[in-house]
Amino acid sequence: MLLISEEQKTRAIFEASKFIEEALLGSLLIESTDVHDRTAISEVAAIVKPEDFVDKRRARIYRAMLTCPEAPHQINVAIELTRTGVIEPLDIAYMCRCISLVPTSLDYLDYAKAVVILSEARYPNRKPAIRTIGI
Repeated sequence: MLLISEEQKTRAIFEASKFIEEALLGSLLIESTDVHDRTAISEVAAIVKPEDFVDKRRARIYRAMLTCPEAPHQINVAIELTRTGVIEPLDIAYMCRCISLVPTSLDYLDYAKAVVILSEARYPNRKPAIRTIGI
């Protein structure tokens, strides 16, 4: 049996969180290319909260997706970040990066579930939100 230290376990959880959070954002940005379709973000919003993100930038972009009045594709999210006064210089480039990392947008619910699982692993003492992730 391979034994890993708590520090190694924590580092692995944070590294996995980065990848999964970027994959979720990228898949939502791709999935939202139909201007009138908010299906993906609506499904994910039922289980993922901005507090589930380890990184403030990713949480801020996700929050903008949630409050975006149109489908949360990259341009609309940039507009929403600007409207709310929280856009930062590299946000648009970062969204492009997230999109480029995702092999397909079809797995957005799997990414969402993984974000929740990793969030709960990072904060085991935090009171869990009432949500159904259907694992």
